[in-house]
Amino acid sequence: MNKKYRIMHQSEGFHHVLLTDEMSEEKAHEMARAEVSAIPGALPYHLTALSTAKKYAGGHIQFCPRCGYSIGEQFEYGDPDEGTVNDARFHCEYCEASGRITIDEPDEEEEETDEDE
Repeated sequence: MNKKYRIMHQSEGFHHVLLTDEMSEEKAHEMARAEVSAIPGALPYHLTALSTAKKYAGGHIQFCPRCGYSIGEQFEYGDPDEGTVNDARFHCEYCEASGRITIDEPDEEEEETDEDE
């Protein structure tokens, strides 16, 4: 299944983060290698699968807010590309954190108001 990926790497005191379009893991690794090889002194990269583009746009919960461990699978029901879960209780098996996560999507009216100010 194609997903969006986050590519992270460092070079000479800079931290680089790149979000990909939806693609296969193999294509994401190719993109990361090309990105890193174009920057002199770049260190090895880290590739993290985020989610499908649809879930990413919908604010689907993917990572523990405390340690960053992937917890998105806790919220997968049925077809993994159907619907998003952006308000839920969670438990991270890696750092033992538990709690509630809410990812709010701004209303169109709020966005227009913020731009007018």
